[in-house]
Amino acid sequence: MNDVYKIRGMSDTEMAVAANGQNFFVIYGECEHGHYIAVPNYGISVWAEESDDIEFNAKRLSECGCDEVEDNAWTIAMAISEYFDAEEL
Repeated sequence: MNDVYKIRGMSDTEMAVAANGQNFFVIYGECEHGHYIAVPNYGISVWAEESDDIEFNAKRLSECGCDEVEDNAWTIAMAISEYFDAEEL
């Protein structure tokens, strides 16, 4: 787990996360059925909890089937918690 990352905000629901030599385009959103995290440049999306539930969101990302995302799941979940305000969505 590497907690060193860089966030570049793109919109209310989108950000870029640079960590461990990888770049992740992250979309965190809400739909009728709950929250979701998508990382389209790695072709994955998972159901999520509130943005501040780092443990749950990291677990979901770590089970997505994409090694690059799985290896950085905790870092991506931390970045989501930092960037997205759970109250806003």
